[in-house]
Amino acid sequence: MLNLHLTISDFAYEDAQFGDLEIKSNWKTDVEKLESQILLKDDHKVLINGFGYIDPINSLVDLDLVLDQTPITLLEILMPFLFYESTGTVEGKVHVSGPLSNLAFNGKVTPIYKIGLGLKYLKTHYFFSDPVVFHNDSIIFHSIDFEDDLGNKANLNGSITHQSFSNMKYDMLIKTNKILAMNTTINDNESFYGTMLGSGIFTITGKGSEILLKGDVRSEKGTNIYIPIESKEEATKYDFIQFRNKELTETKTENYPLVNSGLNMYFDVEITPDTK
Repeated sequence: MLNLHLTISDFAYEDAQFGDLEIKSNWKTDVEKLESQILLKDDHKVLINGFGYIDPINSLVDLDLVLDQTPITLLEILMPFLFYESTGTVEGKVHVSGPLSNLAFNGKVTPIYKIGLGLKYLKTHYFFSDPVVFHNDSIIFHSIDFEDDLGNKANLNGSITHQSFSNMKYDMLIKTNKILAMNTTINDNESFYGTMLGSGIFTITGKGSEILLKGDVRSEKGTNIYIPIESKEEATKYDFIQFRNKELTETKTENYPLVNSGLNMYFDVEITPDTK
């Protein structure tokens, strides 16, 4: 039998700081479970209110989580390698059940007005107001309409699967007539940087921090890509560039080998005269 009122300051999970965690539990003899309430707070503001049962004998959970003006920065905390400068809040209800090692999440969260997510590697920001669905081990994006800082629009379909928010796997498809796909500077990558506006289809796949952004796109007006080459000797360092004589007809193509570290980008781009 266990009756508990526990407060944990600066609660952390997977090296991420969440805030203050408060747990209240009373043992129910008839069901041999803990009737529990879990509160996640930040400066006395309740971010998540969870209530239900915890079965310590079988290591099972059956809780409802209520989100009310919960900052989307919690998503940034869970996936710091992918997101940054997140803005906005969400509301909704998610049911959490199953063994602690592999929890199932079911429910829906909806942005309050609009939320913004920054993609760390691309230095781009996107904003949307459509709901996101949780189904067992998946976060589902069903026809999410979003826009960039410039007001260009795109549509996202796909999912992120996970195991209690670890072992993330990505499978997402983006269609657009024009979107800001990259907005980096020389400080982000001195070999390849700039602004890329593209139309077409993008896919995001991979797992964990190993992400592949692939695109079959057309460059649009406003695209400025920089690959600094100061001398012939310098040019030899860039093994992903092949210089060819445009007066000669060549049919041979080579695939650039992917290096699996962080974000990989693989674009098949139709370059237009507007592109610098």
